[in-house]
Amino acid sequence: CLESETKYERLYEAIDIALQRPKYLESGTPPKIVVAESSFARGITRDNTDQRDVDLTIGDHIAARLARDLPQEVKIFVLDGLNSRWREQVIADFEKHTGPSVLLTLTSVMGEGIDISCASDGILITPPQTKARREQFARRMNRIGQNMDVHLQVLELAGTIEQGISEYAERKATVVEDFISGRPLSAEEIELLESDVSEIRRGGYFGYEVMSPREKASWIIGKIYGKGKEAI
Repeated sequence: CLESETKYERLYEAIDIALQRPKYLESGTPPKIVVAESSFARGITRDNTDQRDVDLTIGDHIAARLARDLPQEVKIFVLDGLNSRWREQVIADFEKHTGPSVLLTLTSVMGEGIDISCASDGILITPPQTKARREQFARRMNRIGQNMDVHLQVLELAGTIEQGISEYAERKATVVEDFISGRPLSAEEIELLESDVSEIRRGGYFGYEVMSPREKASWIIGKIYGKGKEAI
């Protein structure tokens, strides 16, 4: 999904929506938008070879493409694992910039204690594996000192693994709420509560939950093929 033109087009539209929000015109404040990916920097802030050019106009990663395609007055900032040691400085430069700006980053880099209340628009390129990560990202902007409504857009392509991950996160959040309320959980719910992304990647039971319909059909056929009537 990260390399698809559809994903890039949706991201560009989401940024354009954020740039045009009336709240910025009404307050006289330039738009500041934080765009984050929940997994990997490859394809987002640097090319798939793990290399990032200092000049953002060079390269095929999303940050470079946005630098070329967005209006010239929109400045692109990048914060990922390669420059996370200067995280505070990058965020300070992003905050001090007097024009419209977009910060490309990762949710893993925007950890606890980070204050990006200078921005009031957030965009997640893919849905996180848990609702808590989505809410944590929004809370980085919705902190003391924020004087505008905070808007969050989450890009999720239908019919892809993203849709399954989003549904998985919703089900897991429901189980967590039921567990906190004291309702006894079934064996499957306990497994869902204890599962994590690594289990999905290993193709465990709940790996099935993030498959597309076509992948699910292939998985089912693979399980029953040649096993006889009893297995079916």
